[in-house]
Amino acid sequence: APRCWPPILKNAVFASQPNTNVGSIFQLVCAANYYASGASSQGDKFIRCQTNGLWDVGSLFCKEKRCVDPTTPTGSVQNSTSYKLGSEVSYKCLRNGYTLTSTFPLKCVETNGVLLWDRTLPTCQDTMAPIISNCPTDPIYVDPLQQVTLPTLQVEDNSGIYQTLLPNNFNPTQVITKNEQLTFTYEDFSGNRKSCVIQVRLRIRPQMKLTCPTNITIGEETTKLTLRDKIQGEHYTTLVVDPEEIVRNSATIGKEILVKVHASNGTQTLNCSFYVHVKDNKCHHEALNKPANGTMQCNSLANGAATCTITCNPDHYFPNGATTFTLSCSSNNDWSSEVLDCAPGSVHYTLAQFTIIQNLNQLRDCESKFETALNNSLPQMISQLNSKCSTEPSKFIMKVESVKVVQEILKVILYFNISLTPTLAETAVVPCLGNLHILLNTNSFQDHFNFTQNECQIKTLRPYLKVLPGTCSPNKYFIPKTSGGSICCKYSLCHFSGMKLQRCMTQWSECQAHDHEVV
Repeated sequence: APRCWPPILKNAVFASQPNTNVGSIFQLVCAANYYASGASSQGDKFIRCQTNGLWDVGSLFCKEKRCVDPTTPTGSVQNSTSYKLGSEVSYKCLRNGYTLTSTFPLKCVETNGVLLWDRTLPTCQDTMAPIISNCPTDPIYVDPLQQVTLPTLQVEDNSGIYQTLLPNNFNPTQVITKNEQLTFTYEDFSGNRKSCVIQVRLRIRPQMKLTCPTNITIGEETTKLTLRDKIQGEHYTTLVVDPEEIVRNSATIGKEILVKVHASNGTQTLNCSFYVHVKDNKCHHEALNKPANGTMQCNSLANGAATCTITCNPDHYFPNGATTFTLSCSSNNDWSSEVLDCAPGSVHYTLAQFTIIQNLNQLRDCESKFETALNNSLPQMISQLNSKCSTEPSKFIMKVESVKVVQEILKVILYFNISLTPTLAETAVVPCLGNLHILLNTNSFQDHFNFTQNECQIKTLRPYLKVLPGTCSPNKYFIPKTSGGSICCKYSLCHFSGMKLQRCMTQWSECQAHDHEVV
């Protein structure tokens, strides 16, 4: 009868030799760690001997038992050769600073006939703290009550994201009054921390000292004096001496030169000063300053003495009104006075006496005679005018140069050109002009203008005073400026109502609210 050859199935187990006759049947049993996989043509796990002498195996075979793929954690790579029983699987994290939660490998084991991995899948976790590359290791020293300048810390983290935890009660603008320990902590979102501890120390500086010498006198034996050598002190970082040296020459002989000293150590400053007297037995007129608006003539005398005479330029004066001034020196370049400057010439005012006369035709014929008579009366008029203004005769000079008669419709104008020296205080000019107005309206002064000579008869009816335009435009009046110069004001310096003085401007600024021009 037909037979099948004895079955040969890899990893199959036969309890006894199977029957090989046609139609015999047996169930596939696999060796340990293997299991029957596939199916016969009948769709089961049985093997049959067919009439053609072949076993109906179909797709049946003994397949080795294995654990399932344990998968791979995010950010890692799996290291394995197989998943069969007893095999091991390990992992490695790919990102820098990340480590596995467990370094033990997974092992495929059999539990109750089932192959399983013996432990749970690990994960890659960030375990690297932020990196601080420039945390100072040495203390930072700060002067008392100064702000501390902290370095800008360079921080990196493998995750790219971190947060900064500042020290408690820290204010970067606060001043330092005691030693401080500042801890700056940087934390990523996995909880990894790195701290930078900065020690801030209060700088204790020694007390700075600075001593200047008493006043120094140098004689003819010294040509140059270095002043820095004369200063005593300690614990300063900067020392400024002004001037640093004194050279003996015509510009310094006889002078007392102030020396200023400044020392600093960053937080403290000290100053002191002293004088250096450059002494010489002789008098050196070449060291004197040149006078302004004048010339100086000097003569050397015996035993080193000298005299110098200053002469003012025309129309310039000294404060006492004089035009010459002499200063002298007997020795040691010790002059009796400093060189005085000559002040600019006199301040000129033009006063006008307006007189209404009865008969203008008479004035045309008598004008020159009237003017001559008035000028002949000038000495007496000057005396009267000066008496009203000269409260300090030595410091006040008034000159009435002439009286000019000008005829206009219904009136005659008598021009008085008056010069006041600049030594008269400007505030005294205004009351002076007011007093002149009062004088001009007195009977004793008006008699100068009542003129009778043969057929010429002129009598004053209504006089008054004004400060006339000098270089001003028409209908503008000359006013002196407090700060120097002058201004043309729309209103005259003094205002009168009939015979009574109403008010006088005391400062040119009173004109500023009105139309004016600077001259």
